[in-house]
Amino acid sequence: KTLDEVRACDAAYWFSPGQATTTPGAELSHPLRGSGVTVPTLKNLLDWYTALPCGRPTLSIEIKNIPGETNFDPAGDKIAKVLLPLLAQYQLESEVVIQSFWPITLTQVKFLNPNLRTQFLSTSSLGVTAAANIADTIATGQDISSPNFDAPDLLASVIQIAHAAGKQVLPFTP
Repeated sequence: KTLDEVRACDAAYWFSPGQATTTPGAELSHPLRGSGVTVPTLKNLLDWYTALPCGRPTLSIEIKNIPGETNFDPAGDKIAKVLLPLLAQYQLESEVVIQSFWPITLTQVKFLNPNLRTQFLSTSSLGVTAAANIADTIATGQDISSPNFDAPDLLASVIQIAHAAGKQVLPFTP
């Protein structure tokens, strides 16, 4: 989508209070629909984030780069080359984590700025085990392993391997 097309979207169209994940449901109430909620640009988000007075949470930014999708970047550096200078401009390198499902993207992030923390996401729905995610995280020098929360091998013994290698494990989207 173009920026103009994204700006025209009603970002609250399907939002319904009480849902763990917003999913379309005509039978649900949508109290913010049509109220002017829009999708912020990254600059809008960074302006808001840096204006927070204190106690800012870690900002987690996912670079969407998945094989088979329209804008897939096999080399994995297209977005990183735009994102990282912006983070530097806002002096946020120590406050962000960059995550992606494409490990090459994270390797590019580390190449461009070794001080940035990175998080490798994987999904068990595609057969990627927690052990495989952790092994990839360790082998490629990423900081955080994020296998699917329902990976059948997401066990204490597997997590201990990551911890022994100095890696965090943050299962995603439970």
